[in-house]
Amino acid sequence: MIKKYGNEMTLLLLIIILVLIFSIFSSNFFKLGNITQISAQMVELSLLTLGMSVCIISGGFDLSIGAMTGLGSVSLAMLLKTGMNMWSSILLVLLLLLICGLLNGSLIGFLRINPMLVTLGTSSLYTGLALVFSRGTAISNLPEQFSMFGQYYVWIIPYQALILLIGLITSVILLNFTIWGRRVYLIGSNPDVARFAGINCGYNLMLVYVYSAVLAFLAALVLTSRVATGRADLGDTYVLQSVSAAVFGGVGISGGSGTVLGAVLGVTIFAIISNGFNMLDFSPYAQQIVIGCTLIAVLAYRMWLSTK
Repeated sequence: MIKKYGNEMTLLLLIIILVLIFSIFSSNFFKLGNITQISAQMVELSLLTLGMSVCIISGGFDLSIGAMTGLGSVSLAMLLKTGMNMWSSILLVLLLLLICGLLNGSLIGFLRINPMLVTLGTSSLYTGLALVFSRGTAISNLPEQFSMFGQYYVWIIPYQALILLIGLITSVILLNFTIWGRRVYLIGSNPDVARFAGINCGYNLMLVYVYSAVLAFLAALVLTSRVATGRADLGDTYVLQSVSAAVFGGVGISGGSGTVLGAVLGVTIFAIISNGFNMLDFSPYAQQIVIGCTLIAVLAYRMWLSTK
């Protein structure tokens, strides 16, 4: 058990150490309000990291995940501004992003085009659509009811944190306890072996990118609700961050290894470092240096362990 989840336990230990360090230097860090704030701030990146992790585990990438988030954000805001029922708007945008995921997955799974090239191209397509729909402007003044997804609390728990919890549990179950999950790992490890084993790689890869689109939709829902604005560029900054968090959390960049739980723990570490430095009035530029050095150090340590 310890060997199987050694990476996750190491990340959890690092989280505990960081919490203790920041609690010593800042009396406000370990207060309930600040812990709640951290859990709320990490939701969007965590959701996109879950989607990116599944793609990386399958041996690919989804560089369009940020563009899908922006397209979903703009589409949600536009539909809500027309006076359409909130739940109908949400379902229509979910359908739109499912189509985006199907397009990505079909090109990658059935036509066997390189995932990076496909999603780089579709990223431009989805961003272009979002800019055309919104005419390049932010769409604000959304209905008050819609703010529930990004601003409301259930007792002391942020509503968006519950959305993340559902996404995480669903991802863990799908990847670890279903036939599809085992096939995704095998395809990521060795697609030729997977084909010889009779696995329909095209179909299973298509489902990977459809699932990534679902998580992009959830991120768009939370982000748009939290900032009460629909924007085409709302998810752009999260693409490379999600790759970094996934790799930091132990997802093998070559595919076939790692867990989504480790990826979310990686996001948690980034969020704790950022929040702790903010409370200590550190420069945001210094934060990037520390996060970058931490990422390099952890990757170097893992490479050293693999050679022993």
